[in-house]
Amino acid sequence: MSRALKVDKKRHKNPSDDSEDCISVFPNPSSDFVTVRLGKSDRVKVVSIFRMDGERMALQEVSEDEVRFNVSGYLNGSYVVKILIDNSIKTIRFNKN
Repeated sequence: MSRALKVDKKRHKNPSDDSEDCISVFPNPSSDFVTVRLGKSDRVKVVSIFRMDGERMALQEVSEDEVRFNVSGYLNGSYVVKILIDNSIKTIRFNKN
């Protein structure tokens, strides 16, 4: 008889992944500024904003816990925030009104 082993991922996750759980983009939708909260980490992060057609609108290296982008000049529509921390990439979509 074989038994399946159940692993509680919340209890057995890599501690370096904790910062990714805190990543957020707000306000969403936005009309003037977007803040990207990156969580507590002393690692350098690269944050980019892309239009849906792939054109990069902004790129910034960040060592702080959050960064703010002025999106008032962007056309209304959907955008993707791409966050690179070490070798991990997280993407979050936001809308500009």
